[in-house]
Amino acid sequence: MHFLTFLRQLTDSFFRWWWAVLTGLASLFSWFGVPNGGVLVSRLAVALAVFGALGLVFLVAAMIVRSYEWFLGQTVHPRVVRVVAGDGGKTLFVVRAEGRPLSAGNLLAVHRDVAGEEICIAVLRFDRSREDGEGDQCEAIWISAGHQNELARGRVKPGELLVRREISASALDRLTGAAR
Repeated sequence: MHFLTFLRQLTDSFFRWWWAVLTGLASLFSWFGVPNGGVLVSRLAVALAVFGALGLVFLVAAMIVRSYEWFLGQTVHPRVVRVVAGDGGKTLFVVRAEGRPLSAGNLLAVHRDVAGEEICIAVLRFDRSREDGEGDQCEAIWISAGHQNELARGRVKPGELLVRREISASALDRLTGAAR
């Protein structure tokens, strides 16, 4: 399903606008551009045309493969594996990076579905990868008080939490307000 979505997004504008223009111009060129007697093409011209066409096919295939990797890296988000109470009242999250890997200092937003609405309940900072390979350790630098209590009591399962690489402006406002 992801690959078909990617191809649709990649080719949407081309098939919507350029395909009509290109086929129309090709039709006009074939009518007015070719003499009535036909065209004689040498072996060298055919070889160069085949080489050029196959080169373009290879470049397009390579572009599709590479851009699909980028597409997957942007659309697949990390997921919470475990929530752990750390030292000094800190809340630690173990996340599994899906798509592109996390790097030092990355900020992540943790969302939860409440009454059909997705709200940001925490902002995490990537700390380090775990040595046991069970995910990446992230420290909560801001967490909503009500949701922190529910997390501490185990009322919220890790599977109910959504992790986004993008942080909303409202979550950033709460974070900067908490730092003051």
